[in-house]
Amino acid sequence: MSDHLIIFLKNPIFKQINESKKSTKWTEFIDLLEHTSSITSKVDAHKHLYYDDYIENDSVFNDQSYSKKIHTSKNPKSQLIEAVKESFGQWAKKVVFMGADSMELTSKDINLVFKQLNHHHVVILPELNGGILLFGLTLFRSDIFDHFPWETENDLLDTIINLQRNKNTYCVLEAKSAYD
Repeated sequence: MSDHLIIFLKNPIFKQINESKKSTKWTEFIDLLEHTSSITSKVDAHKHLYYDDYIENDSVFNDQSYSKKIHTSKNPKSQLIEAVKESFGQWAKKVVFMGADSMELTSKDINLVFKQLNHHHVVILPELNGGILLFGLTLFRSDIFDHFPWETENDLLDTIINLQRNKNTYCVLEAKSAYD
């Protein structure tokens, strides 16, 4: 299969959260994981989960459907580059990556990004308040990630300018909300 979906997950760290908010935050976290599992399980692609601290086996992400790994780097930009590079090294033709941070995302959104990659080098589904929810590629060039972590509209614009400068085709889809 030449389509690869990369999902970045953070292991829960609730030590810093006020005791009165822990159960609410835990419920929100579990809801996001369940939603992400539900929408990504319907996508026909190799699915790779990258955890930041430890692998959760027997979680809402079926161990047979998702390959599970721990990041080898603590630097988020390096984590992203390594994961994308690894997928292209596995003969991926299209790579889409995302986090588990939006209840608005659907499997249709993910499939749309894969479909648009038939016509563009890069497809971006931005987050309403700055940032990116889904990012798809048909090529690997590390300079595409120069403006990562894409937290502001300017970071997205600078990425688009870079794509234009290098004559890469791109598509920007309608923005959606992320979890805060």
